[in-house]
Amino acid sequence: MALVISGRMRVPALTVTFGTWAIAITMGILVAGQQHAGPVDRWLTQWVHAVFGNRGRLAELLLVPTDTPVIAAAVLAIVVAALARRRWDVALLAAGTPVLGVGLVELALKPLFDRRLHGYLSYPSGHAVAAMTVYTVAALAVTSTGGPLRRCLATAGWGLLAVVVMVGLVAMDCHYPTDTVGGVCVAIGITLPCALGIDRCVRRDRSAIQIPRQRSESPAVTRNSPAGTTREHTADHTT
Repeated sequence: MALVISGRMRVPALTVTFGTWAIAITMGILVAGQQHAGPVDRWLTQWVHAVFGNRGRLAELLLVPTDTPVIAAAVLAIVVAALARRRWDVALLAAGTPVLGVGLVELALKPLFDRRLHGYLSYPSGHAVAAMTVYTVAALAVTSTGGPLRRCLATAGWGLLAVVVMVGLVAMDCHYPTDTVGGVCVAIGITLPCALGIDRCVRRDRSAIQIPRQRSESPAVTRNSPAGTTREHTADHTT
């Protein structure tokens, strides 16, 4: 079974994890306690509304990837496909990371930063976290096997989905732009460590299986060794 994150990608994955958490926490500190949009959020929101509309039809379409039924369907599809290929690691990631991410955001991060939009806690975006954890797992599953072309296409698709999610949430006036950026960073910062942890368990299981196998094969090697053959020939000559 292939690892979710290959060996040469572990260090980059850890680097990205630390980087995304640094961005999410730093941005959270900067917007903590705000009740209104700052200059950057205000400018970005006005631009998004001008290009994609404010709660219009296009904005609704862009918000589809964050709808709960869509996310649930994506999780189910990934889990079924993973189990069909005996990839319990991918199935566990798809089912567990959205729950872990949303729980962390709603119970810890939002109350900690206390940033509000329309009176509701908004940083980081729980919608973005729920959606992007699932889509990140899907991208990792696709890139874990196959060549460079598949990896490039999966990465490009993930990036496009991230932009759609962030723009849709802002266009529908559900979040400030920085809320969505923080949500995507948290999603990455949760999914990559979980994938690395599961990969470590897989490697440990492989080692546990290989050691008894090597021990069971060693007596056979002894029986077939030249020394054993010499002893057998000597016994036959003596007889």
